[in-house]
Amino acid sequence: MSHFTVLESTTLLSALSNQHKDSSKTTLRTWLKLGRICIDDQICKVASTPVEKNQIISMFNAQRLVDNTIPIVYQDSHLIVLNKPHGLLSVDTDTESSVNLHGLLKDHFYPRKMYIVHRLDCETSGLIIFAKSQRAQHALKKLLEDHSVDRRYVAIIQGSLKSREGTWTSFLQEDQRYFVRSVNNGEGKKAITHFETLKKSRNLTHLKLRLETGRKNQIRVHCSEAGHPIVGDRKYGAEGSPLGRLGLHAYELKFTHPFTSKAMTFNAPLPKSFQAVIKNDDKT
Repeated sequence: MSHFTVLESTTLLSALSNQHKDSSKTTLRTWLKLGRICIDDQICKVASTPVEKNQIISMFNAQRLVDNTIPIVYQDSHLIVLNKPHGLLSVDTDTESSVNLHGLLKDHFYPRKMYIVHRLDCETSGLIIFAKSQRAQHALKKLLEDHSVDRRYVAIIQGSLKSREGTWTSFLQEDQRYFVRSVNNGEGKKAITHFETLKKSRNLTHLKLRLETGRKNQIRVHCSEAGHPIVGDRKYGAEGSPLGRLGLHAYELKFTHPFTSKAMTFNAPLPKSFQAVIKNDDKT
């Protein structure tokens, strides 16, 4: 994946032409049609789309996309890291069986099998890991169990969070209605979420979060129980969503590769809509 910064306001096609002077406009339009071009992490296929100075345009190689739309951030013979879009299931679930990232991966790499390491909620976007063998799956899951994978998220929550930074710790349990809450019955699983306030506006708070554990709906429950549900999270008490989606994005992964011992760091840029919502809320 390559990136460049727009130097002056223009159209997407013109910006691409200025950056790739040896490529014809026909070639550039083909890249757009194939979903290889992103503006601030959002795939764009329309050549006439306006772009502003300092916006980031990214280009993915054709072979580094799944289903022509989902960026492959990294892959080797053991694992693959993708930037999952919001609204796409990570895997089939007991209650939902539809198009999902695991299924798309299996189709893309057929007949090679792909193995689940962890999940992101359907409406959460960002970085997710899959393994290319059972051996790699076991090794990566062991890193997660040992809390050796640094997983960082950004969230937009309702209201103004008083604490600048802190840690939420509780024991989470899922009920028969698939609702997760903190319990004191000795049966919940320990969940630890570290948070830091990045910015506050009149009605919203922009948070950075680090997972120490990875329980189902962990961040969503902890934000809700702190009195500040994530925007768009009606399941856990949000009143609406200025984003038109859940305001949660997995932006960074860090871990030591279980087979090469190399330090690995991956990033998925913050969706443009997140930045716009905080900025617009300042004006209300």
